Amino acid sequence: MAKRKADQTEDQFETPQKLSRRAEPLAECLSLLDVQQAVPDFGGLLADYLWCDEDETAEVGSAKGTRPVQEMLMTGRSAQLQLITGMKEARLIDRPPMETRRYAIMCDHLTMSFPSAWKASKKLSFTTTPQADQKFVRALLSALAA
Repeated sequence: MAKRKADQTEDQFETPQKLSRRAEPLAECLSLLDVQQAVPDFGGLLADYLWCDEDETAEVGSAKGTRPVQEMLMTGRSAQLQLITGMKEARLIDRPPMETRRYAIMCDHLTMSFPSAWKASKKLSFTTTPQADQKFVRALLSALAA
């Protein structure tokens, strides 16, 4: 009996085995914020993927006629900030001129639809609007010159 109590006392003072975070399923470990920190323009890539042109909106969007990216932006304030900040960062990605124009139209549309979130994301963005505008104008001028 005395030996059994001694064994139990020793077990109490052992260091518990550490759990690795990698043992958890990947889906439980990552959030949109984690991805945003690793790939700053991820929100822009996602928004570009979810954006639909006017003729596609009726087929893909909800009954209200909203685009999928707008529906995602309506899920909450933190999603808005993360997605819009990523959109601002993705404005500097090299794209063909027509895709650059489409992306600029999307940004303008969402700026008007979500003005407070767009303004709040300025603090989080590395890219400035003048930088993005210069890139857009250069892409358009190169398309016209070609």
